[in-house]
Amino acid sequence: EKETPTTRPSAAAAPKRVSGGLVLKAKKKKRRRIQHDNSTTTTAAYSSLPTHGQRDPPSSSSGIPSILSSIPTNNEEEKRSKQSIPDHDEFGDDAFDDDVDVPSDALICLQSYTRSSSGGMSETCAYCPIFTHEGGDSSSNNGGSSSSTHAAPFLAKHIMIHLLNAQSSNHTSNNASPSIAHIEQEIKQLASSNKVRLLQLNGTATTRSTIGWRGDGNDDEDIAIMEISSYAAAAEMALQNYFQVESATLQHKYKVNMVHSWLTMVLLPYFAVKTWFSSGALDSFYDNAMATSKQKYASIKNGHNSDYATKNHHTIPQMKEMMKQLVSAGVLLPRRGIGPSGGEGYWFSLPGLGKAAKSIVDGRTNLIRRLQFSRYKEKKRSVLEHEIGRIKQGPVKKKKMEQSGKIVVLDLLAKGWVSIHTTCTGDQFVRLME
Repeated sequence: EKETPTTRPSAAAAPKRVSGGLVLKAKKKKRRRIQHDNSTTTTAAYSSLPTHGQRDPPSSSSGIPSILSSIPTNNEEEKRSKQSIPDHDEFGDDAFDDDVDVPSDALICLQSYTRSSSGGMSETCAYCPIFTHEGGDSSSNNGGSSSSTHAAPFLAKHIMIHLLNAQSSNHTSNNASPSIAHIEQEIKQLASSNKVRLLQLNGTATTRSTIGWRGDGNDDEDIAIMEISSYAAAAEMALQNYFQVESATLQHKYKVNMVHSWLTMVLLPYFAVKTWFSSGALDSFYDNAMATSKQKYASIKNGHNSDYATKNHHTIPQMKEMMKQLVSAGVLLPRRGIGPSGGEGYWFSLPGLGKAAKSIVDGRTNLIRRLQFSRYKEKKRSVLEHEIGRIKQGPVKKKKMEQSGKIVVLDLLAKGWVSIHTTCTGDQFVRLME
């Protein structure tokens, strides 16, 4: 049998092999083929991009990519610039006014802790009760009136400082965290811009004695911070309740609107940062308000709105009468000339603010006693909040005002009377400070 000759490639055409069976020449050809395909795809992509105002780009013989043809000419650029220029200066007064409306960290903290996402009452803030009577004169014995309770949310000043300081310490370094003085200045700016109202909680100062904890005097840290909208709504409810209880025959709606507008538009902005004002400052307020009212009265009366000028022009006897009505409604509280600061005057208040202050003191006393009688002077935080936050049902007249357990624990934590210790399992324990 004849053997079939096998043709072998020449030495020059034989590919060089390396370990693993890779062919170097084939690899180089493959790389060149990939580069050629990429260049072809890139050229096709440039040619497929539409120009400005055209769907099919014209072919260019100069070799410039067709995407450059979308650049507008000088005439088109001038037309666009003329259309983009606004009629007013964007860096004028309107731009600076927008910066003023940006909420601060203190206002965001107040709103996040006093407002509930579900629309109900939040457990992370304190409440001031406002008792109102509906359906007639409550002084009569016919039982025709019904009482209801409204709640005005607020946050104590030392709690807000504690929250802002802890939040800044978690997100920034220790050197960059704002100081307490900076946070207090931010709260003062909110009060001066009439966005929040500062209210003194009377009778919350605590002193350690042999009989335990008790309220004695006022504490400078126990200042309630309330949004001006919440305070204005609570003051309006208090005025409605006063005029309805005082006399059912009076035109209480007109009286309420007149006194409430004078309170929110004249009195509160004048004493914006103050928690109280003296009698001498009140006399200066009368003179200043009278002079300002005369100027506005003359300027408006000369125009076409003379009815508005007549309704909003108040004399000094009228303002003194409205002050008496605010005191009777509980919106203002007389201040005696005792204590280190001295001076007689009036506190800004609400009719249920005294009950709210007493409930805060009772919550502190209850929590501290529970920690003192515990074995290691500490207790689980969730258990404490549940035990203190229980509301005892009872008659409407004898119902005891109680704050939530979360705000009581947060109150003592902000004062530095208790500390929080977290276990390895994530449970938090409240421990009494020595």
